[in-house]
Amino acid sequence: MAEFQKGNSAILFFFKIEPENICFGMLLSKAICIYRAIQSRKCIDCFLHPLFESNTRRYMPDIFLSYLKLGYQHIVDISSLDHILFVITLCAVYHLSEWRKIAIVITAFTVGHSITLVLAALGIIVPNRYVIELLIPVTILISAVFNLVAYKIKIPSAKLYVKYAFALFFGLIHGMSFSSFFSDLMGDASAVVLPLFSFNVGIELGQFFVIFLYYSLVYLFHRFTKIAYNRFTWIFSVLGVIVSFILIFKRI
Repeated sequence: MAEFQKGNSAILFFFKIEPENICFGMLLSKAICIYRAIQSRKCIDCFLHPLFESNTRRYMPDIFLSYLKLGYQHIVDISSLDHILFVITLCAVYHLSEWRKIAIVITAFTVGHSITLVLAALGIIVPNRYVIELLIPVTILISAVFNLVAYKIKIPSAKLYVKYAFALFFGLIHGMSFSSFFSDLMGDASAVVLPLFSFNVGIELGQFFVIFLYYSLVYLFHRFTKIAYNRFTWIFSVLGVIVSFILIFKRI
């Protein structure tokens, strides 16, 4: 506990940092909040665990941007390779010109993971972390194997409507994984609406970046190597199978 005196206003901060919740984003947000509070010369009773608590005056843009960045970084970070690879295997069967189908698949995935992320964040459902983390590579494996089967028997992507169902159902599983990370960030905080919304927006931005990067690389390789587009479906699907098996054995 530390008390800072600024004129007639006392700013009281209580720090409650648990080892498993420490991350750069949280510490940076704490520092920003402390700096702004001291500058404002107002009495603020802050319980910063781990970012902002509900019963105090807030800097809403800071909260929004903090959680948006955390959501975005959670997807694009290399430690989230499982989520990245799932998004790629989900879309790999489509040519870039089929952007409408890509948009439908991503929308279905977004709807799925948004539902369970909200339900878990509000405490309506309580996912088993071990089971969910084990199921994530299983979703990659199923999606990748489906791509390989479709590639082998030459099913046109226009007829792969089951991909939409995959995206929605598997999105429910990935949303519960996102909720575990989000719950660690929030700790005991009660005001979750704005953080939850901005965190979810950050996840969507991260997904769009992954898809943009994937199709940009495919386009460049196709242009300079003349490798057929459907070969990339095979390459990334095989990669998905290999990585998913590795992750499954690591998480059992």
